[in-house]
Amino acid sequence: MKYGYSIDHARRAIIITKEFAKRAANITTKEYRELTSFHRDFPDYTIERRTAEIIQKKETYKGLTLDRMKKYIEAQDVAQNNNGEGLKAFEAIKAYHTPTGKDKPSYPKVKAWFLKTYPAYVKKDDTASQSQTTEKVPA
Repeated sequence: MKYGYSIDHARRAIIITKEFAKRAANITTKEYRELTSFHRDFPDYTIERRTAEIIQKKETYKGLTLDRMKKYIEAQDVAQNNNGEGLKAFEAIKAYHTPTGKDKPSYPKVKAWFLKTYPAYVKKDDTASQSQTTEKVPA
């Protein structure tokens, strides 16, 4: 929210941020004048305060380094008799995602490739879910 508020016509609600609500509490501010203008223009709309997005059970892959990825790939190559094909692909991806003039690859891009290529590394019971909530503020 660039301005600290948004108008949701489908829900018939004026959604404001916590900071906007705090500034609008002072009658000498621009935010107070805007909020009273919204209330005047849309008298049947509710005023709701937006809260932050809550991410539950977000997988963080703590400790997943390039070395740990390499060891996991080596173990998978041995287990599947791939003759080092996975490790060759890993080194190629690291080289591809290394920016010019840098000596280290882009970790997020290599990690994304690793997790896509080796989905068994991901725990199956962990899923990321997001929800956004609002609370009604009396007008």
